[in-house]
Amino acid sequence: MAGNAKIKELKLTMKMKGLENDLSILFGEPIHHIVFVAGNEVTIKEAVIKGFSQSDKVDPNGEKIFDSN
Repeated sequence: MAGNAKIKELKLTMKMKGLENDLSILFGEPIHHIVFVAGNEVTIKEAVIKGFSQSDKVDPNGEKIFDSN
């Protein structure tokens, strides 16, 4: 992975709603690059990373990793 890689979008599975509002309050602005999906566990499902040197991958936990280039 390149040293200048940046996370452009995360898709998180959450058991409860509300984290979106908490993060918006914490950062003082809407958080559009984090997408929340209802599920039975709390986990990252997808990550879009700019500058990720490998092609699209799925890690051992089932997280999908995409390069946004």
